[in-house]
Amino acid sequence: MGTANTVTCLATEDSHQYACNSDAYGRQQQLQDDFKQRTSKITRREGQAEVNGGEPKAKKQAGKGQTFKPHLGLGAGADGKLRCTIMGKRRGFTLIELLVVIAIIAVLMAILLPALNRVKEQGKRAVCLNNMRQLTMAWIIYADENDDVLVNGAIGYSDRNMPWGDHTNEVAWVDRFESGWDAQLEAIKDGALWPYLKDVKIYRCPTGRKEEAITYAIMFSMNAVEHTWVQGVRGAHIKKRTEIRNPAPPYRLVFIDEGFMTADAYAVYYRDEHWFDSPPVRHGDGTTLSFADGHSDHWKWKGTDTIKHARDEENTGPQVGWVPQTDAGFNDLYRMQKGCWGRLGYTPSHWPGHH
Repeated sequence: MGTANTVTCLATEDSHQYACNSDAYGRQQQLQDDFKQRTSKITRREGQAEVNGGEPKAKKQAGKGQTFKPHLGLGAGADGKLRCTIMGKRRGFTLIELLVVIAIIAVLMAILLPALNRVKEQGKRAVCLNNMRQLTMAWIIYADENDDVLVNGAIGYSDRNMPWGDHTNEVAWVDRFESGWDAQLEAIKDGALWPYLKDVKIYRCPTGRKEEAITYAIMFSMNAVEHTWVQGVRGAHIKKRTEIRNPAPPYRLVFIDEGFMTADAYAVYYRDEHWFDSPPVRHGDGTTLSFADGHSDHWKWKGTDTIKHARDEENTGPQVGWVPQTDAGFNDLYRMQKGCWGRLGYTPSHWPGHH
């Protein structure tokens, strides 16, 4: 097969420039003349189309307000025949089109992100509820194996006899109150529930504070803290699981997600119409809790004042003595007190229908 001579010629709008590679000058001159003739024919054909009211296809593709710049390509093929083509310049996106696309993406993100955050929160809430169920089952098994006596619910008060509770010879469910991740992990492993639940991840909610290995607390009433105001009140402070009668176990709180490690237990007043520890906001506008029968649940606070107060103080640690500002806020308080102690130790002033 013979070697074909190759000729490459380029033309621009302002002038014709040719780059030709040929073994013979005569062949180069012949190709240049042929190229001029073909270019002249193309120009005459376009002019005739405009005279007849038409428009060359390539110009139509250029779009309104844009200048059509033809690019001429000339070359000799393997058969020695001259090849000449005209190619129109492709139109890119305009600035307005790009801005419209960006605006559409921004709107979609604004719509989808809150939904994605809700899905993410629901996933974390499910993990937290499962953690509480497992902790409560360990709490029940501990009582079954210890003559029905509940585990010591006061963190940091192992084998202590205090005015507010006798925990002699009782190891707390978490042995010590500590700060720092590693120290808290050791306190968990030295606690009374560790033999029944040997997984440190269960002791912490996925939304817990950074460097907090423990986010859960046991309620005051569950063999934790027996202040003078409930001493002698039958069925309020529980030492043995069989003492949970009225109300029944499904209505008595055991664990609550506070979001950080707290000394002793979650504090709730019995005779006073205000909060002891602040209401926690851990998931959505409420928190997760578990009950003496082993189930767990999410409580959403009804009072906007409860939610606002909880969010304002969620990073300050336990606060004492906050008084609700609305009827709904007071009913959040009553619900927590009844879940803890089984009843209220006073006549409520903001009960539904009470004025």
